[in-house]
Order: sequence, then structure tokens, then C-alpha cells
Amino acid sequence: MKRRLLTMFLCLLLVLPTVFLAGCKKDEESTPPPQVNVDAGGPLDNLPDADFGLRDFVMLSNPGWMATEGEYNGDTIHDTNFERYTYLNQRYNMNFTFHHSEETFSLLQNTQLGGDQSYDIMYPHPNDLGALMIGGYLTDLRSLNMIDFDAEWHNASQVANYTANGKTYLLASDTTIDSQALGAIVYNRDRYSALNFTEDLYQTVWDGNWTMEKFQGIIKTATSDSVGDDTDNSYALCFWDQFADRFACAMGMDILRKTENGTFETGMEAAKMTDICNKIYDLIFDNDGIIHGHAFNATLPTTEFFSAYKSGNSLFLTHDIGSLYSLLREFDFDIGFLPYPKLDTNQTSYRSFCASGMLAIPLHAQSTNDSGIIMEALAVYSNLYLKPAFIDTILLGRLSENSEDFEMLSYLHSIKYYDLGYAMDTDRVANEIVYVQVIRNKSREIVPALRSNAGKIQNIADKANTLT
Repeated sequence: MKRRLLTMFLCLLLVLPTVFLAGCKKDEESTPPPQVNVDAGGPLDNLPDADFGLRDFVMLSNPGWMATEGEYNGDTIHDTNFERYTYLNQRYNMNFTFHHSEETFSLLQNTQLGGDQSYDIMYPHPNDLGALMIGGYLTDLRSLNMIDFDAEWHNASQVANYTANGKTYLLASDTTIDSQALGAIVYNRDRYSALNFTEDLYQTVWDGNWTMEKFQGIIKTATSDSVGDDTDNSYALCFWDQFADRFACAMGMDILRKTENGTFETGMEAAKMTDICNKIYDLIFDNDGIIHGHAFNATLPTTEFFSAYKSGNSLFLTHDIGSLYSLLREFDFDIGFLPYPKLDTNQTSYRSFCASGMLAIPLHAQSTNDSGIIMEALAVYSNLYLKPAFIDTILLGRLSENSEDFEMLSYLHSIKYYDLGYAMDTDRVANEIVYVQVIRNKSREIVPALRSNAGKIQNIADKANTLT
């Protein structure tokens, strides 16, 4: 018996070092998350502290939106997002995770009907915004105490125009800057110089003189000089058809307009809409040097008009430099960025229509207070680090060489204009009225379309005014 015990003891002595060393080796090979350093004394220091007890904090969103691979991969946007979530996990002792689905609305609807608290924050698809607000699925963010609605990291237009009856259910901020639409005109600087233009277009913008008349004048001059020969893909303008309504918004079209007492009214007056549509019609159909076409985001790279611009022989391109910024890397010529033109010099400001990039907190989140803390923290961190990284990415990593471009891109981001009418227009009547009537039907006559859809347009305002 003693001999057997001695044998077992010796065996145990042989095994223990192996087990111990194996455990040490595992610890050595595991890669701890990076320690994210942030600037001391900044707005992050002013955020409330909290300890979430290592719980999962779950964002419900469409596939790919705001997600990372969980480690560095060398892409500036990805790595900045990765550090953002790492910072939040470390500061609030939590695990930021995603539930991706193309059916975010139905998922939220089903979980809340069952009293489930699975989702802490939500990044809804723009097509679902109206149903989410009308259905009462979202928390009124103004009932929380930690969101600074006036801060620079939140979009002032969206906050003002999406606040109905004193309540705000959705919030657009720098958190989603890399997936928000950012409509702009890309212009080929090399081509601009080759056509002997000398006017500083950035200065024209700053002076308030970048109007449809100015834009049309350049296009007509370029066309008469040398553009319009489709054998070498030379065009003055390569135009994305669905952007007609974005051009209309830039010239002052409002689906809904907020009154002084905070209610909403329809903003598509016949006289102004006629003026706007005439200018868009003349732009597209009264110039030989224009190529235009219909496209979805996924099909844009294969369209004739985008390929024509990519060739380097065309001057202007209407583009979404926000959610489709990666396509800018395909251009091997020097580019600049301009807002969509104003209607005329009487218009006080430039506008770039946007309906994406809004976050929400489900009504039955595990803790709406925790969700509010993270929503604000995401926005603050993104303003400090993701926003400059995003603009630098658009500039192809040449930020220091493009101070004027950085200023222009920052400005374009600041003039994003949100219209609650987009969300309330669930039938997409007003959203596409200019595209359908002017581009697809090739007609200047917008008034008949406004009259025939007057009831539906008024219903958009009625839905906004009954939000509770």
C-alpha cells in the first residue's frame, strides 16, 4: 500500500509542473485588450461614471453597421471604432456587443411585446424610423439627464426637426459619421485646370455665391469648350438621378417645416417647388455635357455615369461621400468637395439632406439610464477621434496636405439637414416627388403632382403632430 501511494505521489510531482507551465503558457499567449489612452481634461472627463458589472451591452443594428472585427486590422476607421468600444468597455466595465439583423424593426417589436430587455441601444434602418416613433417603441431621450442636446457632437438640425411635442426619440451624432449620408459634389481639380477655369470654388462657397446659376454657368462653359464627347468619357457633370430630391432640399425644399409654436406644417409650396424643379430640369436636360442614371449603392460602381467620372475626363460628380467614401479611393486624380448649390444668393445657408445615422434607445431597455450614458459617451468619443479619422480617410490619409479640404469636409458635415417628413412619409410620396416627376417623367410640371398627392402630404404632417 505504501509503495502504491509513493508511486502515485511521484507521478503527481511529474504532472504538476506540466499543468502549471501549460497554464502559464496560455496566459502568455492571450492578448489583452489595448489600453486606450484619451486626452485628459477633455469632454470625456465630464461624462458620468458607472460600473455595469461586466454585463453585455447590446446594440441592435443592420449587418455591418458600426461593427468591428474585435482587433486591429490596419484600416483607420475600423481601428478607431475598435478603440472606441475598448475604451467604453474599460471605463464602464462592460462588454459592448452587436446583434445584427436585416429585420431590426420586427425583432424589437417582438421582444418588447414579450417584455424582453435584450437590446440596450438601436441603430434602426431609415425606412423604419416612422413606424418606430409612431408605434411607441422608443424612449424619449429628453427624459434622461445625461444627453447634452446642444453639444457639438450632436446634429443641431436633427435635434430641432426630430423633436415633436417636446420629445426626442432619435439622435444623430458623430457616433455614426462614417455611415451617415453626406451628399456633395466631387470636382476633378485636374480637369478644372485643364479647362482653364481659375475661380477658387471654395472661396465662392465661403462668399455665399455657390448657386445653381453659378453651377450651370460652369457646366455650360465646360460643355461648349471641350466636354460632351462620349468617346473619351468627357462630361461636365455625372449625375445620380435619385439625388434630384437632395438637390431640391439643398435649394430649400422642406417636406415638413416647424412652426414657431413647435407644430409641423407641409413645406412644399407650389411657387417655390416650381422654381426648384425648373432649375433641376434645366440642369439635367438642357445641357449636352451631362450623363445621368439610376443606381443603388451596391450598383453605383458599375453604372455608366460613375465609370465616366472614374476615367478622369469629367468635371463634376454628385456623390454620397459619407456612406460611400471608400469609392473615392478609386480616383487617381486630384479631387475637391463642394456643397449642393443654393437656389440663389437670397438663400441664407447651404444644406445637405440626410436621413441616416440616428440612434435610439428601446423603450424596454435593461436600463435606459445606462443606455443614455453610453449613447452620450459614444458621441463624445467619436467627435474627438472618429470624426477627424473619417475626414482623413476621405482625404486618403493626406490630412496635413489638405487643410482647405479638411475645412470644407467639416463644413459639409455641419450642414447636414434632417427633415422629420422623411421618416413620417412611409409611402415615400414626398421623398421622391422631384425624382419621379422631373427625372423619370422628364417634366417641369410639379404642381399637378403636388395637387394629386396633397392629402398624402398633409397626412405626413398630421402623423408628426400626433407623436406622443
